[in-house]
Formats: sequence, C-alpha cells, structure tokens
Amino acid sequence: VPVSWDINMKYSYNDVFWTGVSYRSLDAITLMAGVHFLENFEIGYSYDYTTSDLSEFNKGGHEIILGYRINPHSHMWSPQDFW
Repeated sequence: VPVSWDINMKYSYNDVFWTGVSYRSLDAITLMAGVHFLENFEIGYSYDYTTSDLSEFNKGGHEIILGYRINPHSHMWSPQDFW
C-alpha cells in the first residue's frame, strides 16, 4: 500500500460559521462548511471529489457532519497564541 498524507485547513468566523478544505494525497479534495448552534452543537456538509484512478467509477461523496462541542468556551493552546 503506498504511503498517503492529508493536509487540512478550517476557518471559523465569529465562532458561528466555519469552512474548510482538505487534500488527501493520491485520492481526493474535500470542501466543507458548517454552522455552530445552541452553544455546543454544529452541523455541516462536505463533498469529496475523487482525484485517484477510482474517479472513473466514483465521482465523489457527500457527507453530513453532526457534532457536539465539549466545553466550547475553554481556552485551548494553539501555535497562534505564541506568534
């Protein structure tokens, strides 16, 4: 099995709306978006566009994202806190 890797980016606006993009080497590009509501919940949608040889048989995939954020207002350390 060949080695693969992912690179992802997610941007949040006012801690309400978010959008993102992901690239999986030798396989797919993903676009996603969502919204946070009722303080701890989020819902989103993503579409995977297949870029591998499987694209002949698979044109992509849709996903619905349901999430629950545990303690959403606690401070988490990230690299941006130090730059």
